[in-house]
Amino acid sequence: MFHHHVLISFKRGRVDEGTQLFKRFVLRMRRVSNGCTGITFGLNTEEAYSAKYNFDGCGQGYTHVLACNFKTVSDHERYQTNEAHLSMKEKITPTIKRVCVLDFTTRGRL
Repeated sequence: MFHHHVLISFKRGRVDEGTQLFKRFVLRMRRVSNGCTGITFGLNTEEAYSAKYNFDGCGQGYTHVLACNFKTVSDHERYQTNEAHLSMKEKITPTIKRVCVLDFTTRGRL
């Protein structure tokens, strides 16, 4: 299994626009799949729920996350070149202040 997580911080005044673009993208990707077994987008709730158990500032200012799962690395590579993904990147980039991408693979059940 290949996991692709994108941590996002939107530019001031662009949060609503960026959030709506990501929500539309998730719905579109669920229809065109391409080996994506799961895709979701949401608000980073680290400060509200986890901060009391972790160091201060663990979320490092990232306010949202996009999480995708793929059966194989090849499926992820097809996703990266998919027209829907490329179009979304072009539209969403002007709304993003910072981004951090975390990719990893797992075998079996972890």
